[in-house]
Amino acid sequence: MAADIGKRIARLREERKMSAQQLAGRCAELGMPSITRIVITRLENGRRETLTTAEAQVIGAALGAPPIELIFPVATDLQSEILPGGWLGTLDAVRWYAGDDALMRDAEGNWLTARSWDLRDMTGVGLLSRHEASLALWRRERDRTARLLEAEPDDYTRADSDLAQRNITAAMESLHFVRGEMRYRGMPLPDLEPELDEVDSPHWPGRPPEYDAIYRDRPGAGAQNEG
Repeated sequence: MAADIGKRIARLREERKMSAQQLAGRCAELGMPSITRIVITRLENGRRETLTTAEAQVIGAALGAPPIELIFPVATDLQSEILPGGWLGTLDAVRWYAGDDALMRDAEGNWLTARSWDLRDMTGVGLLSRHEASLALWRRERDRTARLLEAEPDDYTRADSDLAQRNITAAMESLHFVRGEMRYRGMPLPDLEPELDEVDSPHWPGRPPEYDAIYRDRPGAGAQNEG
């Protein structure tokens, strides 16, 4: 992997018309002077067997490229080796690495990825992404409701307002569950508008009954529900 990453570093550096010394200088400016011209040359020539995540991040920043493009051949290959002898489509590999999709095997033993919507099994990345999406939906529908209230009432605006209210409720239910899951895992909770303070209450009236069944049998569920 280090040899493959070295080749991608060389390609990106040449695309940007940077010398190895210039790249090393930029890495030093970013706080990692240990990435010298010699280190870069050894990486590009396949004579350095390891690359730390910190080095990948600094070199990526120095090249103006996301570190994921050093790790996977996004610009050159449609398939990526994610594990020894295990291959995925490159974009699927990127999604798995970023935590967007789960990694699994089919009946033939081939690796594949799939989107998991079961929040009980989601990663921290998945929970943060769902939190962001739910909050964005709530904000959008809140603003839409405010505009509809200013409009002349008719059948269309009433129906649109009802839909917006249903979306607001769904977004709040999602936030309540996601934040409960995050609290259970000890994750820091993003800030919310004061209007949404109630979704953090374990006794929130809008809490769907099925959520109680999910939390009931968990170790420490009582403490989490009281929090």
